[in-house]
Amino acid sequence: MIISKVLSKHQVTLPNQAVKALHLHKGDLLKCEIKKGEIRFKPVTVEETFTEEELDRMEKLAKDPKNKGKIFDDVQGALKYLDSLK
Repeated sequence: MIISKVLSKHQVTLPNQAVKALHLHKGDLLKCEIKKGEIRFKPVTVEETFTEEELDRMEKLAKDPKNKGKIFDDVQGALKYLDSLK
């Protein structure tokens, strides 16, 4: 049995055997599930919601001082606004 200690800021070091078995690398994402008094971590991948072109336009938009503080309720609202700027 391997024991890990909860550190400040609730950090826990994953055992080396788990990291190797799951082929984990720095920056990988883990989903945390709590079931029946257990904590389970599962590797996950996140797919980009936006295209590279949309991300570039958003970055330019964010750098423009006149748009400072602009808030959207959802992704569709943001995309609609970006389309209006073409």
